[in-house]
Amino acid sequence: MRYLYRSMIKNKIAIMAFVLCIQTAYADVAVEGTVSAFLPTSHIVKTIYGKAWQQYGLVFNHVSEAVPKRFPPVTLFGQVNYLFAHGYSENGNQRTTIKVVPVTLGAKWFCSVHHNIDIYLAAAPRYYFMKIANNSTYVPAEQKESSFGGYGTFGVFFHPVDNFVIDLFVAYSAVTFQAQASTPTYIGFATKVAGVDLGAGIGFTF
Repeated sequence: MRYLYRSMIKNKIAIMAFVLCIQTAYADVAVEGTVSAFLPTSHIVKTIYGKAWQQYGLVFNHVSEAVPKRFPPVTLFGQVNYLFAHGYSENGNQRTTIKVVPVTLGAKWFCSVHHNIDIYLAAAPRYYFMKIANNSTYVPAEQKESSFGGYGTFGVFFHPVDNFVIDLFVAYSAVTFQAQASTPTYIGFATKVAGVDLGAGIGFTF
């Protein structure tokens, strides 16, 4: 009897694992393109590179079919962004350009507030690749660095029609590099790329 009971439990576990694999294999994927303005919070970074940077992103969300036409309460997401800004040295007229590529993998928590509107929160670690090109006599002509940082966002998903998503969001991200910025006054200070994103995106599920 005890053997039969254990056997039934093992069979149930195997069936549940099989069902989970099937659901995962046939889960939808939402792909979204985003455009945003990155507003740095560091005074020195704003002085050199400006108060608003251009940013573009590509987001992949894991979407379960358990709730048709809806995002599940929690999803995994991956995201790649590209942001850049041009500027000049603080006390001179020497040109500098910064380019940053953040790679994000994290989780989103969704809450449905209307039949075609969801709000969400997201949190994730980020790995940043940064390149600074300087036309300056004070710092190297080119600097490359990578580092870990963090990312969080609040957004609203609109579903006007099936398999189509409009995303409005505000986010905050932060990372600190040790690269020198292009300024005669500050040599060798850490470059903190932290700030707020204001943006929008459109996406499709398939």
